[in-house]
Amino acid sequence: MAKRTGVNLGAYAAMHLILWLLPFLLSAVTVMAGYFQSVPWMYVMVAATIVFAAASAGALRLSEFWARITAQNKLGLWQILPAANFIRDKKTGKIKSIEKVQICIILQNNAHFPISYIVDELSTSFEGMMNARPIRDTLGADIPPTSQAWYRDAPIDAKQMAVTKQIFEGHIKFKLRYGLPGNEKHPMERNLNLTFVFDDKAGGFSQVSTSDVIENVVRDR
Repeated sequence: MAKRTGVNLGAYAAMHLILWLLPFLLSAVTVMAGYFQSVPWMYVMVAATIVFAAASAGALRLSEFWARITAQNKLGLWQILPAANFIRDKKTGKIKSIEKVQICIILQNNAHFPISYIVDELSTSFEGMMNARPIRDTLGADIPPTSQAWYRDAPIDAKQMAVTKQIFEGHIKFKLRYGLPGNEKHPMERNLNLTFVFDDKAGGFSQVSTSDVIENVVRDR
């Protein structure tokens, strides 16, 4: 994944370097052509200025066009939300325990064209509990232009955990690829700690906050 990201960044930097150098190179070629053909310097300078301005405008429009048609950076992680099955007290109707929890990834397509994504790796947990053998029917989908898509991980058995507190902890780590349908080459990965706030009046989890996991780096002494 890191190698693929480096290749994408290298290609992106190379393209912009070429676009940046193009006006200067074309102006230099214009000056050299005028010199070898013994054209008066006034005409050469005027021609070089026009070429530089035209090439700069063209490079800018080409860069804008490329930014519009590429899927890179057009898919964003909008939010992480939990979906839960609760067990209610038969007499009072209040939630007394949690039966199952699903961690949902919400993706936002910011492009004016469809974007497809494929999940390569995914692991979720709730209060330290995980689904040891997750069954996932789908590993991706197409997202319509300027729309959102929900991806639900396999349910986690909460073992009828009693609701005796308001704050619950979770975790999600995933790697996916996205791009034009059939050409999913842009990587996205996250490693997040999750905090869920339970609200009995709202009938479930009302707030979710995320924070990046800081991985420890072991250094040789």
